[in-house]
Parts: sequence; C-alpha cells; structure tokens
Amino acid sequence: MLFRITGKKILKKKDGIPSPVKEEERRKHLDHNLIKQLNEQSKDMQNNMSSYDFVKAFSNLSQILYLGNQYLSESKFWNITDQAQLDTILYTSFEVIRLSSILLQPYSPDLTTKILDFIGVPKD
Repeated sequence: MLFRITGKKILKKKDGIPSPVKEEERRKHLDHNLIKQLNEQSKDMQNNMSSYDFVKAFSNLSQILYLGNQYLSESKFWNITDQAQLDTILYTSFEVIRLSSILLQPYSPDLTTKILDFIGVPKD
C-alpha cells in the first residue's frame, strides 16, 4: 500500500506526503464507513493484545491492511482529477499506514520504525 501511494506518478504532483485536507473538503470525500471499520478493528486488536490473544490481534491488523488496500483500489485514485478528492484519498491512505504501523510495532519494531520515519510520524 505504501508503494502504491508514494510512486512517482502520484507524488510527483505533490510536495511529499499530503497535509490534512480542509475539514469541509474532507467531510465531502471521506469514507465514513471505512473510518468506522478501522476504529473497530483497532479497538478489537488492542483488546486482543491486552488479553494476550496475539493470533486474533494479528488477524485484526490484517483486516486493517485489507480495508486500506480495498479503499485505495476502489477509489481508483490514479484516475482522479479533483485535487481535494485525491488529497483526501492519499491522506486517508497514509493514516491507514500510520495506524497499521503503530499497531504492528510489537510484531516488527524495526520495519515499523522505518515506515513511520518515512511518512514523518514523530517518535513520541
């Protein structure tokens, strides 16, 4: 997913990772169902980690990544000409990557540190 949205064809139009879109534009283009599902999977994963059910927790993480990839594919971002809509899709996709990288840290700390550094997430 990270490679799909950081390719030259996409980010050559941008000055790096997109900034948050203005609230009114984001509400217009945001997929609220996706956000709800991501929040549910994230909470379930945290609960599963707390109860030491690491297999279910990893399954939740896999579902988050699946939802992000599905969102990206269905958006057909490569064909979008509306800059606000494209910015919303890219910003949302980077948020999925940020969330999944943070949740993946117990499983793969070195890889997630590199990803989080690449997308500019502060260490705190």
